[in-house]
Amino acid sequence: MTPGEKIDALRLRLAARNDSRWSDERIEYLAATNLDGRFHLSFFGDPFGDSYRDLLATLRDPEIAECIRSLVLAGPDVGSNGTKNWDIEPLLGGSTLFSAMETFTIQLHQPGHHNHPVVASTYDENGAIAKLLERSPQLRHLPHQWFATSAGTIYTNPGDQPTRLRHADGSHRRRLHRMPYR
Repeated sequence: MTPGEKIDALRLRLAARNDSRWSDERIEYLAATNLDGRFHLSFFGDPFGDSYRDLLATLRDPEIAECIRSLVLAGPDVGSNGTKNWDIEPLLGGSTLFSAMETFTIQLHQPGHHNHPVVASTYDENGAIAKLLERSPQLRHLPHQWFATSAGTIYTNPGDQPTRLRHADGSHRRRLHRMPYR
């Protein structure tokens, strides 16, 4: 199967998990746009559910990972203790490289929502964003609350240890653009 066929199969699996009795806010989906073999993906679903785990497992496939241009994660207001955990560790296992990914974002806290999004399996980010940056050499767009920059250093707060980014040419000049709240 081609990467496009694998993404289409994933979209169909996600759609099959939905129940027609669910409210619109609960329907899970993956929107995909293929531009010259690079995919812009937008997932909406429960970050604790089977569809999300299936998404991460599929995107971790090296043939698909190298074709992802952007990935947007969003979901309903679900969670516990005031947090909605987006655990991206399964996406980062192994040595998968997201060589074309320029944008990665997770929906920010929305008015009226009770659960604040956290990029972690528990309450500690534990370097997940730094790992994503290391495996995504073209990444330029992240929500601005995830980092602060100072002389080319990205702080993702894994124990307040800075992660220095290296550009493909070995310099420390990769520029990350702050994304607006949505």
